Amino acid sequence: MARKAETATGDGHEGEKKAPKVSITQQRDAELTAEIISVLSGVSVSAMDVIAFRREEQERQKEPVKKAIAEVSFDGLRLRDLSIELRGQKHIVLAAVRNNGDALQYASNELKDDKEVVLAAFCKTPSSFRYASERLRGDKETVLEAMRYNVNVIQYANPELRDDEDVMYAVVCRNACLLSMASERLKNNKRLVRKALENNCWAFEHASKALRSDKDLIRDLVKTGGRASAIIFQWVDPSVWEDLDFIRQMVSVNPDIYRFVPKDLKGNRDMARQVCINNPKDLWKEVPRTLQDDLDFLLEIAAQNGEIYIWIRGPHRSNRELIKAAVANCPKAAGHLPAKLARDRQFMIELMEINGLALEHLVGDFKYSDKKIILAAVKQNPQALQNMQSKLTHEIKEIPERKAK
Repeated sequence: MARKAETATGDGHEGEKKAPKVSITQQRDAELTAEIISVLSGVSVSAMDVIAFRREEQERQKEPVKKAIAEVSFDGLRLRDLSIELRGQKHIVLAAVRNNGDALQYASNELKDDKEVVLAAFCKTPSSFRYASERLRGDKETVLEAMRYNVNVIQYANPELRDDEDVMYAVVCRNACLLSMASERLKNNKRLVRKALENNCWAFEHASKALRSDKDLIRDLVKTGGRASAIIFQWVDPSVWEDLDFIRQMVSVNPDIYRFVPKDLKGNRDMARQVCINNPKDLWKEVPRTLQDDLDFLLEIAAQNGEIYIWIRGPHRSNRELIKAAVANCPKAAGHLPAKLARDRQFMIELMEINGLALEHLVGDFKYSDKKIILAAVKQNPQALQNMQSKLTHEIKEIPERKAK
């Protein structure tokens, strides 16, 4: 039996029930109550009267706290008007920062180092992270957790974390342009910069000088970044422009790069011809005036992309040789002729003999009533008549709608 009892109780401690935990405040209240009872033991005051008195005293002590919580819940910045003691109470400060994160600046130093308080303030007002303790602003775990709510926390983190590749990689995944917050060492980190550029080509502005002159990196960005990649040429290192062959290669892949080419290089005839053939609508205005006025240059472009005629201004718009070259591969160019030429019947016949599909783009009644013009167009391309029938049917359907309006 003794062994059983020993087994049941072990060393005599396992069978004992653990006493419930008592807070420091409860312990102090109990000690004070016991002390008061012992002092008043000779006085005709019962223990119940003492306990009642203590409860009233506790309620009176809670009044300033309740008032403080009510005030800061309405206006968090009122925390600055409270006593040092109240500004050190966590539940009061939490109420304040949940109303206005900037109230963190008036909290005690101890609470500025409290992760729960700091994150509560940050969630309300991200810029409040600047008031956190030095330890928390340099704590990787805290900063990464705050980043889940707002990546801009990196602006207020300690410089050491801006030199942490893991932290900055997480940053540029959320906001590529915050590459600007990285240390100089990480701005030269090709892996980090590539990740930023995958999300936003504008981040290239913040890459190191070495990477902004890295032609292999630039070439890869242009090939994979689509039209948006042209913007990186706004920040490439000046040394890149010295390699004309490289620039021409890049422009051939993405003509929009021509917008950022220095003025002295835009006059390169081969490069300008290349961009005008590929994208005349958007890039013709970027071509130097000397080339815009060069008829031979215009003829070279029109022979490959007649759309250029639509954007030409000046005396060359009336050049018949240029118009014929343009209409040959771009029938809609016939709809942009000067008024005098648009009324020249013989010239219209010549254009139809070059490209019958231009018939539907002619201005005026020629395309409907002039038999010779229509026959010349149909003879050159039978599809011209079918296109005209479709267009005419569409216009007839629109007449009742116009009258109704």
